[in-house]
Formats: sequence, structure tokens, C-alpha cells
Amino acid sequence: MIKDTYYSIFGSSGLVGCHLLNLLKDKKGVKVRAFYNTRKPLIKSRNISFKKLDILNAKSLTSYLKGQDYVINVSGIVCPTRKLISDPINPVFENLNIFSKIIKSSYQAKVKKFLWLSSTTGYPSRSDELREDLMFKGNPPDFWYGLGWMIRYCESLCKYLNYLSQNKMKIIVLRPTMIYGDYYDFKKKHQHFFGDFIRQIVQRKKLINIYGNGADKKNLIYAGDVAALILEAMKKINTYEAINIRNIKSYSIIEYLEIMMKIENYFPKVVCKNLNEKEFEEKKISLQKAHKIFDMKQLVNIIDGTKKTIDWFKSTH
Repeated sequence: MIKDTYYSIFGSSGLVGCHLLNLLKDKKGVKVRAFYNTRKPLIKSRNISFKKLDILNAKSLTSYLKGQDYVINVSGIVCPTRKLISDPINPVFENLNIFSKIIKSSYQAKVKKFLWLSSTTGYPSRSDELREDLMFKGNPPDFWYGLGWMIRYCESLCKYLNYLSQNKMKIIVLRPTMIYGDYYDFKKKHQHFFGDFIRQIVQRKKLINIYGNGADKKNLIYAGDVAALILEAMKKINTYEAINIRNIKSYSIIEYLEIMMKIENYFPKVVCKNLNEKEFEEKKISLQKAHKIFDMKQLVNIIDGTKKTIDWFKSTH
């Protein structure tokens, strides 16, 4: 008799969490415990049970994780540039507290594997390609200093707990670039530029503002691809690893906007504002390690991913 595999997913009603549940729902031999906070669950199935939980105010998570095989942590507070400008403190400490509680409880519950969705925010400013071993070679850029060092601390804690001899919990860290896709929460007060552009175009705004000149490049990876890579990593990797994941190609902010306008066949006036606003040079994130483990050539292209996101917005708003 084959034993069921038990997953616990934190952040299950978020962007990546929804895609994870879509991949795991109705899967024979898989049982999922999905934790969420404020946003109601969107994916339902017989093999998925939901638990509403405010992690920051929870006294103990360990009891919830007893008997779980895998813990996947895709929870946290998203920090777009404008949110971090208005509040550079709370996102750092709240994300640190959320992460610390989840990984400590997972370790105490003696789960087999723990995966954390980290970020490329911790990388320093360098002109060369950023391999995984360069994360700690120099400080993060000034604007991202606090958030970047928080990411680095959490990753260091992952590595530390992975190698403690009294516990066999294996830990995997994936470092994605900016994530987009269907199930994006368009109700958030502070949004990344991608979601904000989609909302304005679908609602047929006559004027769209771009902050800066729109030439700075961003790398966006589709949430469904991130979810698939997470499950593949859980299956293939049995030791500590930190791995970059990103889309094959990057585009400028103005190019993303043009893609959306062509899909919708709607071309509003575009105005660049605050041209003296600080532009961030694109980080050249290496995929050398990822190519050895995953099939990165099968990722969703930006046109198909944008169409999926637009369709999601239309169907839910």
C-alpha cells in the first residue's frame, strides 16, 4: 500500500499558491493542507483542506505541521517599489517574522523537505552575470539594502538548518525574478507596474502614466511556471540548493505596455512622468544552474502569459 504524500502550502491563495493548488488538485496519493490569511481560497478539491491562519499572530504552527512530508512557503508581503518608498520598514520585518515562524515550525515538526520562494532582491549591483554563489559578494543596492539583507539572512538560516545533524529536513531555495500571471490580486493598494497597466488598459483609461522613461528592463516569469518548477524541485533535489529562476527574455517597461495594448487592440496616450526618478539597471540573473536541473526552454512566453493574465482580470472584475 502506497503512503499518501502530505503537502503544507503557506500563501495558498496568493499568485503562486493558486497555481500550486491547480497542479496538485485531484492528484491521487497527494493530500494538501493549504494555509491562507485574508484572501479567500480560489482553488478547491477533495484532496485540499484549508486553514485560515494569521501567521504573524499565531502562537505555534508546529502542531499544524506534524506528519507533513513537504512544506512549501510562498507566503509574504509583496514589496513593489512604490510601497517600499512609502514604508521601508514594515515589509522587511513582517516578511522576516513570517518566514522565521514557518521555517522554525517546519524544523520542529521534522518535515522531510522545505522549499522557500526567495527573491533576486538580495543580489548586489554587478555588471557580470549573477550566479547563485555571488549573492553575498557585495551589498544589495542602496534602495533594496534592507529587503536584500533580509532575503540573505533568511537564505543563510535555510542553509544553517539544512545542515544541522539532529534533523534531516532538506531545504531548497528558489530565487525568481518578478512573478506575474492569472490569479494576480488586482485589489491590492500597491501593485507592480504589470498589474497596474493591465487594469488601466482593460478599463480603457485614456491616459497611462509611466514613472521614469520606461526604458529600464524587467524580467518577468509566469506564476504557473514558478509553481511547476517548485514541484519539480521538490521531486528532484535532495540536498540544500539555491537556484535562480527567470524567464529567458527580458523586456523594457514600455515594451510590456505595448504588448498589452496590442493584445487588447487599444492604444491610449502614454506619458512618462518623473523623468528624474531613479532607474534600476537590470540584473543579469544566471540560469546556468537551472538549465542543469530544469527544462527552462518550456516556459510560457510573455505574450501568452499576458493574455492569460488579462483574461483572468476580465473574468473576475
